[in-house]
Amino acid sequence: MRARFKVLLAVGIAVLIAVLLVILLPAVVSVTGMGQAAASTPAVDLGNGTFLYTNKWIGSYETSLFNTSDGDLAIGQYALDEIGTGYYIRTKPKTEAQFDWVPLTYDVSKLTQVKIIGKAYYDEFLTATGATNLWTTGSSYAGLYYSQLPSGSVVRIQSNATKYKGLTSTPNYPQPVRTEIVTTIPPQEPSPELPTHHSIGYDNSSYISEKSGISSYTFSHTCAGSNRLLVFGDGHTSSSDTTVTGVTYNGVALTLVRSDQHQSGDSWRTSIWYLIAPATGSNTVSVTLCGTTSWVYGGVVL
Repeated sequence: MRARFKVLLAVGIAVLIAVLLVILLPAVVSVTGMGQAAASTPAVDLGNGTFLYTNKWIGSYETSLFNTSDGDLAIGQYALDEIGTGYYIRTKPKTEAQFDWVPLTYDVSKLTQVKIIGKAYYDEFLTATGATNLWTTGSSYAGLYYSQLPSGSVVRIQSNATKYKGLTSTPNYPQPVRTEIVTTIPPQEPSPELPTHHSIGYDNSSYISEKSGISSYTFSHTCAGSNRLLVFGDGHTSSSDTTVTGVTYNGVALTLVRSDQHQSGDSWRTSIWYLIAPATGSNTVSVTLCGTTSWVYGGVVL
């Protein structure tokens, strides 16, 4: 179901791009989108065969705070979601991934119940191990989403409201940074494949991986070139009628094209947004929802 959901979202974005190019832009444009183009190697030689490696920032998000010692949900624990229609459980270590949402039919009899008491904020980064898994030529993990990579590929770090709110609302606010010391520098992020024709210039694309139990999220995207058009798509489910209430890029609001529910009474919803002439350079995409999602596919930008 989720795979079909992503395909439908991608098709909708492709149609939107075609329409906007005809209506709004000159004949030759640079369309920005999903993943960040490869830059210089993010490593500093420390000598003695070691390097200070800067991790790729995957994204940040607002989620639930629990009445536990560290405010997070641990493996072996569960919590009733905000509106009582499902549970949050954990299937991966808290240092590597967000918790999951499951329906009320899930057997929690062997788990310890905790409660939601507020909001928490987290940053996620692709580690050197993750970059090696994802970007090594011929790797069996090439092309996978961050959430599909093996253990040790992603690190999840608790942030705070001040940093997160600055990231979501302040233009040019510093993006989260994490470094680690390595003995081998991972491959560089591959440049996106460009089309053979040049009537429309493809720039690149970015996304945040699948998440549960979040009410807003951010990620980085880089725009370059002239006559730029940025298109964003969100797909999510929720037990209530949760919608995206706003999207910004470097603090500038995107325009909503349309928001659709899969069918009457269904929890699947998509929306598509655009921005003409977005700022160049690496900036933050910020997405705000009116409630908490059961599951979200974090923004495809093309």
